[in-house]
Amino acid sequence: MALRRLCTPARRRRRRWCRAPRGDERGSVSAELVLATPLLLVLIMGVVQFALWQHAEHVADAVAQQGLAVGRLQGETAAAGQAQAQSVLDQLGTGVLVAPGITATRTATTTTVVVTGHAISVFGLFSLPVKAVASGPTEDYSGSGAGAMTFPARVKRDETGGVAAELVLLTPLLILVLLFVVALGRLAGARIDVDGAAAQAARAASIARDPATASAMATQTATAALGSDNVTCAQLSVSTDTAEFQPGGFVAVTVTCTVSLSDLTGLRLPASESISSRFVEVVDTYRSAT
Repeated sequence: MALRRLCTPARRRRRRWCRAPRGDERGSVSAELVLATPLLLVLIMGVVQFALWQHAEHVADAVAQQGLAVGRLQGETAAAGQAQAQSVLDQLGTGVLVAPGITATRTATTTTVVVTGHAISVFGLFSLPVKAVASGPTEDYSGSGAGAMTFPARVKRDETGGVAAELVLLTPLLILVLLFVVALGRLAGARIDVDGAAAQAARAASIARDPATASAMATQTATAALGSDNVTCAQLSVSTDTAEFQPGGFVAVTVTCTVSLSDLTGLRLPASESISSRFVEVVDTYRSAT
């Protein structure tokens, strides 16, 4: 067996076939993946952090809305609205909002409830601030009895980025994870928003003068509440039960919103999901239905 000659500098100059030995590149891809894996983990944790922050925003919105629904009533006080908001926060926001704070103010014309706090931190180094404001006219029986509420618009950030070329194989999986998180966030947010819309619609119906007006006010209030929260329903149904609409009786409102999921391809999810919520409000005993 012939021995392989070494390529010395002199032989390399005399013979074209003699080339310098190339370095061994085995393991270079693995080394790059080791460097890129932490970036992928940080990206996934960032998506989870964003989902937790969005959920905390929805919880804060729902708490502020419920506090406003009580604080703006005739005969109530800002303290009553703050207590109602705290009660709802104890039920919904346990472990969701960190260091929450609730402030309620009431004037002759406007009632405002502000909920602040921070979302749970995944990284442990920082936490995203959360703030929700619900404001509406103070209830006055001498007026129309229907108040409009305004809520802060949500801010969504674009989470995009890239890593090494070797991670192209993992990109489809990452996309599926992102789509799944978006689907969960969309359904969870729609659930909270539909609950808030149903509660507002039931309250608006309870202060109406007659069953027909109660049904109309419930539909109008639910539509406006979902619109202010930027919730798009493929189908929206508002059903008002006025069978017991009388002083000391009650009125029930059921809001059903069909949320579209058809744009989230690849997850084999249904094209849409219907979310329904029912709230009951007592009709004022001293109010006459005409």
